[in-house]
Amino acid sequence: MAILPGIPLPTRIACAIGLFLWASGTDPAFACDTGALVDAFNAADQPRLATLAAEKCSGEYRSLADRLQGLLAFNGIAASVAEGKPLAGFAQPLEEAARAFGGPWHVWDALGDIAREGKDYAAAYKAYTLALEQVRDDIGTPDWMAPDTAYTHRLLGLADEMRLAGNVKPLVFRCPCSWRMRGMTLKEKVFPDMFEAGRDTISSDGAALLQELTGNLKAVGGARVTIAVHVRTEGNASGDMALSDARARTLSEKIGALGLRQQVQTMGLGRVLPWRPVDGGSYPPDVTNRLNNRIVIRVD
Repeated sequence: MAILPGIPLPTRIACAIGLFLWASGTDPAFACDTGALVDAFNAADQPRLATLAAEKCSGEYRSLADRLQGLLAFNGIAASVAEGKPLAGFAQPLEEAARAFGGPWHVWDALGDIAREGKDYAAAYKAYTLALEQVRDDIGTPDWMAPDTAYTHRLLGLADEMRLAGNVKPLVFRCPCSWRMRGMTLKEKVFPDMFEAGRDTISSDGAALLQELTGNLKAVGGARVTIAVHVRTEGNASGDMALSDARARTLSEKIGALGLRQQVQTMGLGRVLPWRPVDGGSYPPDVTNRLNNRIVIRVD
């Protein structure tokens, strides 16, 4: 379970941190004092936060007000979970907070955990991805609200794992091609198997994945990139290696047509590196199979 322990739980905000006016060209007439938001949050005064959120202020101010309302709701749930109540029992209030306030990322992370424990891996992927979109938003998620680097990497790993486990091939969101996340440069991205079963031909579902993969390649510019194809079938190890090599050649041809051949190296790894679940444990054989048939882009 993500929210306890490990997830940062801001229960109070120092006014020195909270008093800012989002200086981004906002009309001063609509730049409200965030100190009132801070006071209401620290007092756990949900009605006051709701009143402040309704004021005619900047969009950034209202976004912060919504995030604080969602965080206040989340903190109450986290306190109950710390007392031993199951997280799954709070799915409805978490969903209500997500609908009403759009987050914050803590809410989406918790919803991802609930979906993952319920084996709804596609829903978990969507929730973790929404959490990461909010983490990436430097304005809507100020530094004091953001997870640390280690926890951000955990969220990235869980999103990858759920995408593979849930066999989420069509894009759920627009191409997430950025390799930057709150000052970090990502080193790798993971994609589900995009080939027809037992063959080196791109599947109909895989065409959208290939488009996403090439979009990510273009986003890294002139960096050196390695694409590794992982394969594990019911056959033997040598057959899996041969199939992964053939699929790597297919990708090389597709990428070469884009004029990116010089900066991209493809390789087949067969079953050499099986997937290791982020939080340990194990999956049923069909899910394990999806985890072990994947494509990884790594930027050197």
